[in-house]
Amino acid sequence: FALAACRQQVGDYRGALERYQVAQSLAPADPRPAHNRGVVHTVNHRWAEAVTEFTDALARSPGHGPSYLNRAFVRATLKDYPAAVEDLNRALKHGAPAFQVRVLRADAHAKAGDTDAAARDRAAAAALVPTTAYDFAVRGPTRLPHNPDGAAADLRRATELNPNYPTAWHHLAVVLGDHLGRTEDALAAEDQAIRCSPQFAPGRAARAVLLARLGRADEAAVEIEAARLLAPDPRVT
Repeated sequence: FALAACRQQVGDYRGALERYQVAQSLAPADPRPAHNRGVVHTVNHRWAEAVTEFTDALARSPGHGPSYLNRAFVRATLKDYPAAVEDLNRALKHGAPAFQVRVLRADAHAKAGDTDAAARDRAAAAALVPTTAYDFAVRGPTRLPHNPDGAAADLRRATELNPNYPTAWHHLAVVLGDHLGRTEDALAAEDQAIRCSPQFAPGRAARAVLLARLGRADEAAVEIEAARLLAPDPRVT
């Protein structure tokens, strides 16, 4: 398990998935290998595989809060907001970080059209203080529709607290490039995402788009081919 976690940390996702599978066979009741495989799939936008792994983790340990939290994130990404809310209710019950749960649940309620429930969760989240990189990384994207500068600030703070956080760098690049018109800064952020994790296929694909916007077509072509080789499934890139 420790070797798998190290491989995940340095962005060797293929190696991490294989080692987590071995770890699971050695400890069938431990939810962490399946959960972490789900996280790896989430990072690489393999949503169906992620849900399968988080569900497997919960079958092994029905009280595993992180699996509820992360499955909720994926289900919300897939626009299954009622299922996401149900998972977040269970995540809170089983000890997942309250700030992250409240932020994500407010967003899911809002997108499902339940404005009263969204307001209650926003108020509860506002009474809490974000402290970890994950807190800021969770809140950042939810601020994007109404406050892109605030979203960028949250994601920047996440990268300051954890410089080796590829998805935070990637989401920062999305905000900078797609919402604030700062293409050069977005490319610098995406470069950092790939420095953290050369196997991060969504980051490689996004970097290709940014290079193309800057007129660097040859470099963009190389980058999109790298993304294709990392993730043959076109849904990922």
